[in-house]
Formats: sequence, C-alpha cells, structure tokens
Amino acid sequence: MVLAPILNKIFIKNKKDWYVKYGETCLRASADDQNSQKRDEERRSPGRKIDAIVIIKEEKEEFSVTEISGPPAQKDWSHFTGDRMKIVKMLKTLMNRYAMLCPNSDIRIVKLYGMQFYLYQLIVYEFQLKYSEIYTVREVLKFPLPRTWKDMKKAHETVIGFLNYEQLLFRSSQKIKDFLWIEGENDETSQSMTTRMVYSPKGPKLAKKAR
Repeated sequence: MVLAPILNKIFIKNKKDWYVKYGETCLRASADDQNSQKRDEERRSPGRKIDAIVIIKEEKEEFSVTEISGPPAQKDWSHFTGDRMKIVKMLKTLMNRYAMLCPNSDIRIVKLYGMQFYLYQLIVYEFQLKYSEIYTVREVLKFPLPRTWKDMKKAHETVIGFLNYEQLLFRSSQKIKDFLWIEGENDETSQSMTTRMVYSPKGPKLAKKAR
C-alpha cells in the first residue's frame, strides 16, 4: 500500500494517541452493527473490509477510514463512485456507534473523515450528523500525490494537504473524546437522531465453470 509509509510519517507526532490498521481490514463497528441485526443461529459477520482504519488508542475506537480505488493510473468511474459510497456508509456506521455509546451527549459536535485515493489524487470527505436523521457529507480536501519527478514541483501541495488532513483528524479525535467523556444534557438523545444501516443479504456464489 503506497500510502502506508506516508501516513506513518505524517501521523508520527500522534502515534501515542492513535494508530492505523492497513490491508483490507474489517471495521469492528460494522461487524457489531450487522451482527446485532442477526438471529442467534445466523452466522456472525466479520464486518465490511476497507484498506485502512485509524483508531484512537486509549478508547480503542475507530474514527477514520481510507480506501484505495483501484490501480492509481486506471480510470474507473464506477469503481470510484462505489468506493465513495462505501466510505460514506462506513462513516455512518461509526457515527451511529458513537451515538449508541453516549446517547445523552451531543452527537452533532462529532465530525468524521474518510480519505479516498484515485488517479493519484487524495480526496478527504467530512461526515456529520447535523440534524435528526440528516447526515451530511462534503469534500473538504483534494490534493495530488506525485508520480514522476516532474510532478515533484507540486510536492508542496501534497505536504500541505497531508498536514491539513492530520489536523482534521486531530480535531476529530479530540471532539470524539469530549463526546465520550463529557456527558451532555440534550433534549433529544443522540441515538434517536440516527437511522439504522440496512444490510442486504449476500447472494449465493456462482460456481466457476471447469475448463
């Protein structure tokens, strides 16, 4: 994964506060949510997979995800939009988990971030539950990842982009800690503001034809 060494360098000053899991790893919040909707006799789900998950160390809570949308030089719009929706769904799952953990705190202070890598561009999305049952998503950062020496003349854009991304995650993790540890007095509970994820059952796999 080309982003792993870069993220490790960018996050080095926060290594005491959070860590990153790489390589088609399963989102624990997704597994918990899916399994809570299953009957006892049904097989447990390991959760949805994604390329990287950022986790707050002390609380052991997932709070950001990253997805690489195919080979960096290959255009595939359907892959891009599919992965973008995947990121949004995972951020919603995380937001719903926080609302369940602390129903009396104000979930509106929490902002979650997901990163997508496509065509040597890094795109960062901000996810928030602003109003009851209304989730908002917006693109907050977009910057290039150099692929040739010629592209290095724009390397400053990449450095600034990663530093801004690190700051977004830092503020996000601090707000999450406030949310988890400082109980609020909301008229409307955080959990009542959320909508549940709906998981479609997987169809049977088709047998491959023998050659």
